[in-house]
Amino acid sequence: MFSDLRYAARRLWKSPGFTLVAVLTLALGIGASTAMFAIIDSVLLRPLPFKEPDRLVKIDTIMPRGEAVPTAAPDFVDWQRRNRCFEGMTAGWDKGFAFQSGDQPREINAETVLPNFFDVVGAKPILGRTFRSDSGSAAAETAVILNESFWTRQFSRDPQILGKKIVLDGISYEVVGVMSGQFMPGSVGIDCWIPVVFTHANLKARNIRGWTTIARLKPDVVLASAQAEMTAISRAMAKEYNIPFMARLVPLAEELTGYRRSQLVFLFGIVGCLTLIVCINLANLILSRSSSRLREFAVRTALGAGRWRLIGQFILETTLVGLIAGLIGWLVAMFLLDLFLRIGVGYIPKASPVSLNGTVFVFALALAQVSVQIEFSVDGMDPAPVF
Repeated sequence: MFSDLRYAARRLWKSPGFTLVAVLTLALGIGASTAMFAIIDSVLLRPLPFKEPDRLVKIDTIMPRGEAVPTAAPDFVDWQRRNRCFEGMTAGWDKGFAFQSGDQPREINAETVLPNFFDVVGAKPILGRTFRSDSGSAAAETAVILNESFWTRQFSRDPQILGKKIVLDGISYEVVGVMSGQFMPGSVGIDCWIPVVFTHANLKARNIRGWTTIARLKPDVVLASAQAEMTAISRAMAKEYNIPFMARLVPLAEELTGYRRSQLVFLFGIVGCLTLIVCINLANLILSRSSSRLREFAVRTALGAGRWRLIGQFILETTLVGLIAGLIGWLVAMFLLDLFLRIGVGYIPKASPVSLNGTVFVFALALAQVSVQIEFSVDGMDPAPVF
């Protein structure tokens, strides 16, 4: 095999034009498929980076016409007080804040959340701590947790950021933690999180809806029974307050990534088809090249080479092409992945950091070898029977 491998390398070296076209063509197909698979792996295959993510649900308020709207603060409090199926409930509201940076303030995107937000979700900061959920109902602590991307962009990943003050809307907040930029899919545009509690005015306004509600099911409660309980609670509240609405529970993973699932699978299918076309075209190129080797096959057969020896030599050459193309395709995938993520900012709901990890490497390696075997199967080259 080592002798055959050296011979295959010499054959490729003596045909630089064919080798270059074959390797680059296959590398582009492998690179595109690998980059798309990296996104699929992050969005659809990996679990959310939370504690027991399958127990997290988002609660939507469904109005009589069927439209889903955010929650009102009084409804949240009633749900929290009456339910027996949730281990914890929390809520957040996206808002713009004026960030004092230098002489001129600029607007940033922040999410005001209840102090127990990160505890319910089960997310841990990469630096510092989360909010104190026992800070009381009268007021929340004047603290802020920075998004990793904002920390990097604004403070150059200063490791001494904890304890420093930043000014938002004229109020000084102490930085108590830094959260991973991928902690919540869809939070790409969020620069920081600020704790907030419901005020007396909030609890009187059932017509002001803007809170995104997340709850964690108790260990022994399934989604169907929780939905039945929340439906009964909503009907009782609708009669009590004369506001017809229903509560709908949606698994958080489905809410965050499900709406992009079909699009991503469709795009992955398109890239896969393009890779298949690349393999077929390359197979035709290999077939045309093989016709020029009939004299070589005749000599090798006359010297005693059997059918499987000739086929094995041919497979070894295509496998070597696949390995080289796979390595170059990995570099192509790095470039394309960065390009896809730049184009898809805010569109790709990343459940975890998108990267070319070990799983993706195994996929790329397998794809390279499957591709060359597809080429061999398509061209149907069997040199032995010719003689």
